[in-house]
Amino acid sequence: MKNSRLILFSLHLYLLSGIGLVLCAQDSRFFMETDRTEIAEGETFILDIVLENMNGKNLQLPDLAPFRVVQGPSTSSSVTIINGKRSGTQSYQYLLLAAKKGKFTIGSATIQSNGKTIKSNTLSIDVTGQSKANSNLPGNISSETFVRLELKDDNAYVGQQIILNLVLYTRTNIESFQLLNEPLFDGFFSQAINDIRDQPHTVNIKGKEYYSQVVRRWALFPQKTGLYNLGPVNCNLDIAVENGQSSFFFRDTRQETVLSNTLKCRVQSLPSPAPPSFTGAVGNFTMNAQIKKSTVVTGEGVTISLQIEGDGDSRIVQAPAFELPYGFEQYSPSLLKDETYQRGDKIMMKKEYDYILVPSVDSTFNITPIFSYFDLNSASYKTIQSPPFTINVVKGDAKNNLQKENSQTNLVNEPSSDNHLMPMDRLFFGSKWYFLILSGIILSFLFAAYFKYFKKQKKLSKNDDRMAISDFAKESLSTAASHISKNQPELFYHAISTATTVYLRKKFNLPDITHDQDTAFKLLSDHGVPENLIAGYKSIQNECELAKYAGVYSSNMTEILNKAEEWMAEMEKLNSV
Repeated sequence: MKNSRLILFSLHLYLLSGIGLVLCAQDSRFFMETDRTEIAEGETFILDIVLENMNGKNLQLPDLAPFRVVQGPSTSSSVTIINGKRSGTQSYQYLLLAAKKGKFTIGSATIQSNGKTIKSNTLSIDVTGQSKANSNLPGNISSETFVRLELKDDNAYVGQQIILNLVLYTRTNIESFQLLNEPLFDGFFSQAINDIRDQPHTVNIKGKEYYSQVVRRWALFPQKTGLYNLGPVNCNLDIAVENGQSSFFFRDTRQETVLSNTLKCRVQSLPSPAPPSFTGAVGNFTMNAQIKKSTVVTGEGVTISLQIEGDGDSRIVQAPAFELPYGFEQYSPSLLKDETYQRGDKIMMKKEYDYILVPSVDSTFNITPIFSYFDLNSASYKTIQSPPFTINVVKGDAKNNLQKENSQTNLVNEPSSDNHLMPMDRLFFGSKWYFLILSGIILSFLFAAYFKYFKKQKKLSKNDDRMAISDFAKESLSTAASHISKNQPELFYHAISTATTVYLRKKFNLPDITHDQDTAFKLLSDHGVPENLIAGYKSIQNECELAKYAGVYSSNMTEILNKAEEWMAEMEKLNSV
């Protein structure tokens, strides 16, 4: 019995060794293949990377440009035994989109196996012109299902919002839909509209009824003139199959890839000349303006709030400029709100600006805010204006002045009947010398009083200017603090930059230094500002520039706000020039 077990064990060991030798004798391969090598522009094809009878790790793909991976990788493995011969394969599958016409080569993939780097073969792909299915006709009407790009306006102006829809047409039940690639949006700023509320409806195409449904929607804003192509796009559809095995809960499906059409869109420039108050708004817009205080003293800021709402490109619509009467100084408008939202099938924008105007002349003024936009319905510029605001400006010391009246009492007495009185012309009191000296004393007193009053008013006016600067700076920093609580970093950095820059301009009577920081630093040095305060201003502006142009926001906006407040407090200690 013991010998028979030993024989069986030896036999099993022999068989296993034989199988191992057979496996070792199998050829190992690492290669790439495709389902086709000639493809129409805009179509997809399958790239398979296969390992046969080998194990590998660290698979490195070649450069697939100009093809784009729209799906994958999906992996699969299999083992087969035929006539005692065992073989195994493992594959990585990718779905690639041919987005450009021409002849291209896909380089070798690499993989690590048994400590060695192994290279695959290369592939040549010929991408021809677009397929016949990709035409301006409504898809391949011989098919039960197709998709089509539809543009509501194929002639547009720079800055205009146009809506691009991807519409599914079908005569069968679609279980699921997957977009494999986005349309090419060269020359456009695009924003996806995810909340699509269009209901499906039936359409008749060449005698066939199709169900139509918008499955994707984009809002496009042209950035420059020219003729542009939009599309095509590839979609994967899971189509229900009626094979008798489906039930209410489970349904068999088949997968199908469909290709959309390509659209052309011509973008033209806006007509010239544009009104001075036009700042890039194209579409349909409304404007609302309010004034916060209509009676002020000279040197005190007047704040006008302006709200703009419409369907244009929020990124290019800027604050409008309106004419001011003589005697007003205007600071750069502060952007308080910049938001977009969806209304129906469009993207709407809303912006709010604060204009701070400082009067230097006491009078009554009328100011009318205006806003111009390009109206698409009439293909002309339209200007909106608010009712005029009446602003009463009084002198800065009017509320502190006291009405001083000097009254002189003349005592008139009846002539005395005393004959012993000395004649008036013999006394100093009442003589001409008396009145000359008295007049000189009074004139000297009046001159000294006027000089003192003038000096005091000049000092008060200067203090009022400083208070106006300080109040404006504090208001701007307060606005910046409110943007922190609302998590609005872009508006926060705009307010910080405006507060610090306008503060310096007003304090030292500098020209506009917004766009030339090097000149600003030199002017500050010429005015005797210490190096540490110039460095502080430079640091604050650098933070703001990074946020504005590079979208780099500090993780701690409160720290930036504290730095600006401390810097301004140190600047307040300096005497302005």
